[in-house]
Amino acid sequence: MSIKLIIISRYNNQSYIDKIKSYNLVPESDTVVIYPNDTTYETTLIIPELVGYDNYLIVYDWSASLESSPSTNISNILSSDVVTSSGYDIIYLGKYLDTCSKYNLNTNIDNFSLVTCSDPIGFNACIISSSYSQKLVTEMQNNTYFSISYAISNLNIVTQTPYTIYAISPNMFVYNPLYNSIDLSKSYSVKTTECQSDNSQVVPVSDNNLVIFWIIIIIVGICIILWLLLNFTTFGINTKYFNKTYLDSTKTTLN
Repeated sequence: MSIKLIIISRYNNQSYIDKIKSYNLVPESDTVVIYPNDTTYETTLIIPELVGYDNYLIVYDWSASLESSPSTNISNILSSDVVTSSGYDIIYLGKYLDTCSKYNLNTNIDNFSLVTCSDPIGFNACIISSSYSQKLVTEMQNNTYFSISYAISNLNIVTQTPYTIYAISPNMFVYNPLYNSIDLSKSYSVKTTECQSDNSQVVPVSDNNLVIFWIIIIIVGICIILWLLLNFTTFGINTKYFNKTYLDSTKTTLN
């Protein structure tokens, strides 16, 4: 089972690239580093690299792992009964803003749970299968994407056949806090958040406390309408004339 490691390094900092390589995920000969920038997107650079292997391990150089042997963990995941029997398209090894509230547990592998119903905004690291990589290549060739995550999300939406997507919980690869010093995107607060908030826990805003406010608005509105009627319509003029006539007649009677 061949695996190619693709390290994505936007800022070309060798120390963080070496950090990923130090995990000995694959032999050096099966490792490639791509360097996207504002004009050359990572999707463009990765297309020619997705050929000739059974699996592709994609890792951003902002990632780090607290596992003593992540290469062993990855091997155990790929050789697990669930993956070998059903196959896979994507396995997220580190993701952020994922739909964790929807997770379904499949099995436990080492220190992790292998789950389904994963749909993250982005990822730190993932494995994609050879068959899925070819579909992803076609998608990236036909459309322009700044990030691989965008291409994956769109491909998963437009396809008529659901893809087999797994995720590892908790994350095997997390955002390296030391990367803050060079991360010009300033998006590290997002990359460190594994799960999206559960909307069901949020109490919708109620307008019950606005009843008094609306009553006041209605009263003020009525007062304005009456003032306009009394001062700028024939009703007001006739009312004033009637009052004046009545007062004059009363004074005449009294005299």
